[in-house]
Amino acid sequence: MADHVLSLFSPPDSFSREVRNAFALRCNEDHWSEEMRLCVGSTASVVEPKNCKQKLAAEQAAKLELALKAAEIRESKRLIPASCARYEQVLAKALACDKIPQDVRDGLAKRFADSKFGWATMDDKSSLDPICTAAVAALKQASLECPGAAKW
Repeated sequence: MADHVLSLFSPPDSFSREVRNAFALRCNEDHWSEEMRLCVGSTASVVEPKNCKQKLAAEQAAKLELALKAAEIRESKRLIPASCARYEQVLAKALACDKIPQDVRDGLAKRFADSKFGWATMDDKSSLDPICTAAVAALKQASLECPGAAKW
């Protein structure tokens, strides 16, 4: 049944494996009914679920919700924060600005590429948010002579 849950995600990724594991754990430890297992096993899409959770007792449903929420939290820590995507956007504009000396732009591009490479290996990316937010602010300040920089 849990492997079927994993098969509903295409392609499977770390989050879908977490969801699969949550279903397997809760099913095994909470002794889900045959009706519940069949319902999950016959679900054809995560986009259009069959509301199988309604077949669980309140305590079982609450435990499943907690397990799924924990999976979501772990996934959010694996994702690059929006502030880092914003940093990349502002950097692209700064790199196109000829008011910033070329050697400075080259250094900014290299440091960003090195940082981004390091982000890929981090398990918990939530600590990046304040770093990227500060980098955006600093980059905007340093780019004030660039056309349109005030609106970046």
